Amino acid sequence: MLDSESIVEPTPSYPGILPVVFFASAVAIGWQLALMRCLLISKYYHFSFLIISCALLGFGAGGVLLSVWSEWLQRHALGFFRWATPGLGALLPVCFRLGEALPVQVYFSPLNLSSTLGWWFVFWLIHCIPFLMAGLLIGLALIIEGAAPHRVYAVNLGGSAAGALGGILLMRWLPA
Repeated sequence: MLDSESIVEPTPSYPGILPVVFFASAVAIGWQLALMRCLLISKYYHFSFLIISCALLGFGAGGVLLSVWSEWLQRHALGFFRWATPGLGALLPVCFRLGEALPVQVYFSPLNLSSTLGWWFVFWLIHCIPFLMAGLLIGLALIIEGAAPHRVYAVNLGGSAAGALGGILLMRWLPA
């Protein structure tokens, strides 16, 4: 019979990994809400749902890259976390500015259909990049902490909740 004192929780192999997961989760959800609002105001409200697909594609592409480069990423995990975490923060304004600089149009003539769809596709890909980086950070943390994935998952959920709540509160106080 097991008593509660005989169960020892494994310690994370990278002590700073859980705060990174919290940060990446909060940023991903908060950024998704902010982009939806920006697209709602600047373009057209129907296109704000485009951001949900950007987040899904970004996280999915992150999973694909993790499966393809898993060995390399596990060998260089500490360096990747060290550079990708501030890189995620730097990508947000860069991708936003690039996306806003594109000549995407809501109303267009049928003659411009191919170029308009092309610009929207580029807009969509640019906004997938931060979600890809967040997906890589969270997914790599789950791979590395194989003995304790419940910790990573719990911190991921907490970060997502904080990002959602923080994003909503910031939108209330910051001008559109």
